[in-house]
Amino acid sequence: MVIFATGQPNIDSGGALYAVPLHSIAMSDEKRCAEVWRDNEAGVSSGIVLADMNNDGMEDIIITSGSRLSAINGSNFALLWNISSNREVDDELPKQILIGPTPAYFDDDSIPDLLINHLVGPSFPLYFFSQTWVAGGKNGEPLLDEPMIGAGDITAPGITVSFNGVGNDMYLFWITSCNNHVQLLKTPFILAQGSTMHERTHTDLCKLRFNKTLETHLYALNQHIKPPGLLIYSSKSHWDVEHNNTFPFENIKKENKVNRKWSKTNKFNKNKIKPQQDVSNYFTYPQERSLLV
Repeated sequence: MVIFATGQPNIDSGGALYAVPLHSIAMSDEKRCAEVWRDNEAGVSSGIVLADMNNDGMEDIIITSGSRLSAINGSNFALLWNISSNREVDDELPKQILIGPTPAYFDDDSIPDLLINHLVGPSFPLYFFSQTWVAGGKNGEPLLDEPMIGAGDITAPGITVSFNGVGNDMYLFWITSCNNHVQLLKTPFILAQGSTMHERTHTDLCKLRFNKTLETHLYALNQHIKPPGLLIYSSKSHWDVEHNNTFPFENIKKENKVNRKWSKTNKFNKNKIKPQQDVSNYFTYPQERSLLV
């Protein structure tokens, strides 16, 4: 069975989820394509996850749409449960889930739980902060007392480390920080009119908003560790390594290439070498300016 989705991860664009047998694709038989789910307001906004959410031995379908997280029965495509991240704190602010859920056995039952990250703000690329939380596999209700707050610059989903015993699995996930108080992150702002999409998506908002440096942290979390979890890695303590673009020449490992020495018989060396060209005009980077109003 092949499962695919349509639509865009925006609140003003609808979408649907379809299932079709693999052999029907090989036979170009579109009549066997069944509509599993549809939303007229938002399409599927992240990767689709398969996991058995009701202990029937069949993998179920987990999808996100806008701010909603849904589990669909893999046997009959009926909705198991549906929960909106707007039910969390800061209900007055719109949210979107753009990173796929991460399943793991977080609590003490036999149903996988889901690590969720949703961005808080109007829409891409304007997000104020992020909230990371764990949704219970039985009904989608939050398992943490409070969501973990971040600066909202993470685009990679978490991963699962599996351990023996029920409820011992661990999530590995990233959270960004502006190295300031959480309440300051929640302060809404707008971007300057006339700013380009490149400027909006490549601007260090921590620097513009708080004159701080964006920090990236990797945490490990399970039910036995207090949120946000055990700090595995922090860019704050590895700044010199991450931002050092100069290395001693003697430390660079030389690659053993077949055509290291010039040879008349090597066909790659018969190509004419073009003269160097001035390509500085190809990269017209805009001058730095404030994007915040």
